[in-house]
Amino acid sequence: MGIVIDGTLLSAVILKQSDWEKLAELIPNSSTLDIAVMETLNAITNARKRKVIDEEVANKLFEALNEFANSMKIYESKYYLEKAFKLAIKYGINTYSALYLALAEDLNLSLATLDVKQAKVAGKMGIEVINIK
Repeated sequence: MGIVIDGTLLSAVILKQSDWEKLAELIPNSSTLDIAVMETLNAITNARKRKVIDEEVANKLFEALNEFANSMKIYESKYYLEKAFKLAIKYGINTYSALYLALAEDLNLSLATLDVKQAKVAGKMGIEVINIK
């Protein structure tokens, strides 16, 4: 079964948040968008700015992100912009969330996310949501 991983899940794994080891098992051979990598890089830099991590740890997290990214199929978000825009308007969600929904629907894959609102919309769209809890 194929899975689309969103930025919330990838960031949680890289920053070793609650249940990160369990979540990490979902990543190899999954699919995602290029923005998931950027969202996760942003989460790393924000953790560094808040002094939650030091520069050495930030660099190690960057390396870990690269390793995970190399195990995933990464799609370009620009190809999903129109569909995502329409979904965002229809369901009242942000465009970032809508992009992952557009990818999952287009590829006919399940979605793994920590975003509750995104998961609810996925259910309304008939996209299977991987139970994270």
